[in-house]
Amino acid sequence: MRAIICAVLFFSFGVFSFLQAEDLSLPLPPDAVKVSEKNSNSGFTQTTIQIYTTLFSKDKINAMYKKEMAREGWAEQKKGAYSKDGYMAIIVVNPRLGKDNKTQFSITTAKMPTKEDVLASSKDTPDKLDFMPVYPGSKQNFLFETPAGLSASYNTAKSINEVTFFFKSAMLGYGWKLSSETPITTETKDCPECRKSAGETSGSDIKIVSSKAGLTFRRTDGESCIIKIYQGAGRIDESMAKRLAAEGQGSELSFDKTTILVTYHGNKKITQ
Repeated sequence: MRAIICAVLFFSFGVFSFLQAEDLSLPLPPDAVKVSEKNSNSGFTQTTIQIYTTLFSKDKINAMYKKEMAREGWAEQKKGAYSKDGYMAIIVVNPRLGKDNKTQFSITTAKMPTKEDVLASSKDTPDKLDFMPVYPGSKQNFLFETPAGLSASYNTAKSINEVTFFFKSAMLGYGWKLSSETPITTETKDCPECRKSAGETSGSDIKIVSSKAGLTFRRTDGESCIIKIYQGAGRIDESMAKRLAAEGQGSELSFDKTTILVTYHGNKKITQ
């Protein structure tokens, strides 16, 4: 059984639904003036957004943060997004505004949810959503409201082909239009760690088989919904299958799991 467990591919996702980041002191341009500050709360998820103006240009602001954030120990995850000790800071610079020729930029600071926070929102019967369908019979891994919309993840035993077909059809009934699609691709990799865990030094082949696909939907009111679908499973050769079957583990050989990741940008809410 341990060999099968090791052979199964589990997917983990970074979720931009945050706990409030307190007492974070980030660098600012010397002439920066705070325009507004907003705290967005939804259950235990909270995000703080601060907006500033400065005479610095967009390029100068981005260059300053790239240098100063690194100096203070922040790692740049992607352009304008930094992480440190479980916290996230996102810098977004807007074009110059008004006759004063000043640049407006925002700083979003937050703490990423812990594993315990994610597990707390796990449900065998998923919450209902008023803007899109939930895959029938799926299990909810997590669901967080964010300042921009919502992030959610679900598991199902159905194949990636069935899940992809379902959303391409069912989303139409909620007013969505498919704007782009990443076709299903499959990759198979050896898993030497699985063989080692199973006590097999040679002669048995344990592989990880993973598939993925992506769907992007849009509505006329500016809403967007990205659905990423992942399927992972373990595959073993004939000699390993016979040995596990002899040990009474044959029922585990058909294990398979598909994970659905939803990133929604809009103003709709969760309905219970």
